[in-house]
Amino acid sequence: MQPEGIHLTLKFLGDIEATQVEAVTEAMVRASMGCSPFQLQLAPLGVFPNLQRMRIIWAGVAGQLVELACLQSRVEEQLESLGFPRERRPFSPHLTLGRVREGARPPDAAAMRQALEFNSPDSPVSWRVEQVCLVQSTRLPSGARYDTLETASLKLAWESDQG
Repeated sequence: MQPEGIHLTLKFLGDIEATQVEAVTEAMVRASMGCSPFQLQLAPLGVFPNLQRMRIIWAGVAGQLVELACLQSRVEEQLESLGFPRERRPFSPHLTLGRVREGARPPDAAAMRQALEFNSPDSPVSWRVEQVCLVQSTRLPSGARYDTLETASLKLAWESDQG
């Protein structure tokens, strides 16, 4: 797991055309207006879909979840207006830490399950959310690579008038 690959997805877009990047960025900026920066904390680890068939390893998030849900809903709304369908599943905020490779050897999978069951941070880990990023993910044999294409800062509407 590479630290630069850890991310919290507000909206998965799939493959988009380069010509759509500007409109998606403008939608992110509109969604970010009126949202103040907020604090999140690391919560217990988990996996999707389950411990017997691990595919994604994630960390839960805690903290100002109402603010996070509001931001996610605003992103969803703005992108729906561009033709991206709303997610049918409820928003389940988590930090994606990494993927388990297909065909992991049984001893490796067992060791991963054991590590997940007994792993928790020694001290609270928190961070301030101040921006939304449009990120391109590229799957490579060595793992996924994530490149930030654009960012939008969280700010209250009156702050945008100030610069």
